[in-house]
Amino acid sequence: MSMDMDKPDRVIGVLDHAVRLVAIVGGVVLLALMLLTVVDVSLRYFFNAPIFGAQDFTVLFLLIIASLSIPFGGRAGSHVAVDLLGFVAGPKVTRWTDLAVRLGGSAMLALVAWRSYLDGLSASLYGQTSDLLQLPFLPYYMTNAFGMALYSVVLIAEFWLLLRGRTIVRLQ
Repeated sequence: MSMDMDKPDRVIGVLDHAVRLVAIVGGVVLLALMLLTVVDVSLRYFFNAPIFGAQDFTVLFLLIIASLSIPFGGRAGSHVAVDLLGFVAGPKVTRWTDLAVRLGGSAMLALVAWRSYLDGLSASLYGQTSDLLQLPFLPYYMTNAFGMALYSVVLIAEFWLLLRGRTIVRLQ
């Protein structure tokens, strides 16, 4: 294999590592959310003393979990896909639609990342916070921006592989 053919594989390898690490952070947050929910419900049920602000953490933790798991899900091929067009039109059309979907998806996710970044700056400027604990929204907007930007880069790398006639090997 030439040096030029190894470069896309190295890029995908680095992205796979990043996507896994980000998913692990999302998994840790999921565990924290589960623990918080169990403790909150237990305290509410047994002692009529729920954790003040648990709702704030629940909503914000869910945002983190979604933002950090989407790149892994996309790289692993876990998102819902309908291959009706490929079944009807054949492999040549499927190749071009795969390219178009990855390019369009990457552009859309880059836009979402950019808007999340700008909205985070705006939330910080205007002091937007959660209802009960007054937690600032900026870190959560930035987490969303990071997750969407990472998935956008993953789609560009996959686009490049497909454009060069390579097969995309899914993350396990």
